[in-house]
Amino acid sequence: MIRFENIEILQNENLAKYTTIGIGGNADYFIKISDKPQLYAAIEWAQKNNLPITVIGRGSKSLISDKGVRGVVLQLVGMDSIVIDDIFVYVESGASLIRLANLTISRGLRGLEWAVGIPASLGGALVMNAGAYGGSIADCVLSVEFFNGSSFETWSNERCGFGYRKSVFMDNPQYIITAAKLGLVPDKKEKLEQLAAEYKAKRQQSQPSGKSLGSAFKKMKDNIAPGEILDKAGLKGYTIGGAMISPAHANFIINKGDATCQDVLILLEYMQDIIYEKTGLTPELEIRLLGEF
Repeated sequence: MIRFENIEILQNENLAKYTTIGIGGNADYFIKISDKPQLYAAIEWAQKNNLPITVIGRGSKSLISDKGVRGVVLQLVGMDSIVIDDIFVYVESGASLIRLANLTISRGLRGLEWAVGIPASLGGALVMNAGAYGGSIADCVLSVEFFNGSSFETWSNERCGFGYRKSVFMDNPQYIITAAKLGLVPDKKEKLEQLAAEYKAKRQQSQPSGKSLGSAFKKMKDNIAPGEILDKAGLKGYTIGGAMISPAHANFIINKGDATCQDVLILLEYMQDIIYEKTGLTPELEIRLLGEF
């Protein structure tokens, strides 16, 4: 372990345990960040040593290469404060989306009921504009604070380029999201709790348990669902190595216990080929690939 100012830097840290699918090689250097001074120090150390920076949240959408990630990997889950002021919520990027949703519901604030049960950090949710059941994080965002490599900036919702499962931050990984200001709507707590419970029950009924990264592919043109195409093609349960198309939902890949990133990549390519064969469309990944490929 290396110490620099107020941070601890782990060497050759395995990243599989930091993802929901449990797959990934080692990071050259790994730093857990708890506050802005630590973030400053980590970036200073990386820049001083000419090392690229990769940021991960709770790893619910990150498929990490078996070869690992070169440079420095930062995990910001320690930056997780949530401050509620009337209908406004200031949230740091490492905060759990589930915790945020439950807290706002308990305060009678509407807008995040769809997020109950989604194992993401706020930062990760902002990068990909996470959403479900007709709602998305972009619907609530007033502004996003991020570090651009030399200083902090705050952008309005409009500048963030939110779209279906995308944002300007997805195309600019050098921007490190640190916080966001959300605006929610007052509503009856009991009504919100019931709605959240219904969404959670739907998710549990339709989505598999086990180690996964959620939906593998985005919905396609004309709202075509990749999972339905794969289901009709009889691919539920299809396996490559330790990676399996979930028997519960064909747009999910499950790690049966010993899957590698390569297993998942081969399976993803096969799934894409089948979808193209059936529809003439190539689905976009809803997960992000990190590391050395």
